Amino acid sequence: MRLLLLFVLMLPAVVQAQYNYSFDTYIPPTTITITGYTGSGGAVNIPNWINGNLVVAIGDSAFIGNGSLTSVSIPNSVKSIGIEAFDDCYNMTSVTIPNSVTSFGDFAFLNCYGLTSVMIPNSVTNIGDNLFDSCNNLTAVYFQGNAPSFNSAVFNYDNFVTVYYLPETTGWGSTFGGRPTAIWVPYTCTTITARSI
Repeated sequence: MRLLLLFVLMLPAVVQAQYNYSFDTYIPPTTITITGYTGSGGAVNIPNWINGNLVVAIGDSAFIGNGSLTSVSIPNSVKSIGIEAFDDCYNMTSVTIPNSVTSFGDFAFLNCYGLTSVMIPNSVTNIGDNLFDSCNNLTAVYFQGNAPSFNSAVFNYDNFVTVYYLPETTGWGSTFGGRPTAIWVPYTCTTITARSI
């Protein structure tokens, strides 16, 4: 019984030790950016707090090349996801993005072949160049908010993807990032092909 209790008490520290990070502020409550991951992969739930520090960003290349990741859940304390943050996480089949994230860096999900669909929350206002470049199996990206700004191709080499958006949102046309759009009505599980505006 004592051994079991000790294991349970140690578990959070073990999980927290899987992350490298840098400090953004030094005055409590301190905020940090995750800069690396050393865990075993699988289904990863990134914590809101690491060693008493609030996680507010996933830094550039933080998870790059990690083929052991199968899914990632990002906490609702995170506001930004950096350049190439999940580049080459080719076995990652799902990513949960909270309604706190406002921006994505360039190539954040480059070569994430395992992704077939992604939900983008309405908090996102800006996405980097080639966000989903070479996500060859991606077929649907659901935007919950208005069309975010972007500078270049979003879906390079994603030949089968459709962009879905809610009827009451703005800024959408017949294409987005070079791919076709459709109106998304989530409660009825139906879509309507968009017309040019």
